[in-house]
Amino acid sequence: TVYYSIAFYKNHELLATLVTFFYRTKNCRVELFLTAIKIFNYSKTTYFRLFIAEMFPEIDKAIYIDSDTVVLGDIAQLYAYDLGDAYVGACKEQVMIQEDVYGTYVEKVLGVERDNYFNAGMLVINCEQFRKNHVLEQFMELLPMYNFVVTQDEDYLNLICHNKVCWLPQKWNV
Repeated sequence: TVYYSIAFYKNHELLATLVTFFYRTKNCRVELFLTAIKIFNYSKTTYFRLFIAEMFPEIDKAIYIDSDTVVLGDIAQLYAYDLGDAYVGACKEQVMIQEDVYGTYVEKVLGVERDNYFNAGMLVINCEQFRKNHVLEQFMELLPMYNFVVTQDEDYLNLICHNKVCWLPQKWNV
């Protein structure tokens, strides 16, 4: 599935031409899902991953990968991970571990240990658990309460999914 907003429609047409040449896709405009979000520093498109479970109630699991990511291995192996009751399968965010200023930020602002903060650019999403535990609703409730300044989308996901992460081998995010 290719997610896009009307603002990116011309680029979407080019992308769709390239993608459909190689793969079968489903196109999905997401403006209606994003109308309630009021964000000042980030594009609303960064939050697409939070809507996947609700937009596609027929799927139990999905892979989300940022558009600037290259997958060098067999993506089916990534999809095959058993997430159990975890909300997401993810890799540790190395900058939070390696850079003290960022590690301190996530520990003090989010209450998440720097070693337990994940990178949201590559996720295996347990859609069943997202729906069962109302992850989208939690996000919408947190949105007016916090104005994260470092990595807004990752911060919200790490706050909501704290201790509900299936840690994946770091090879999936290098």
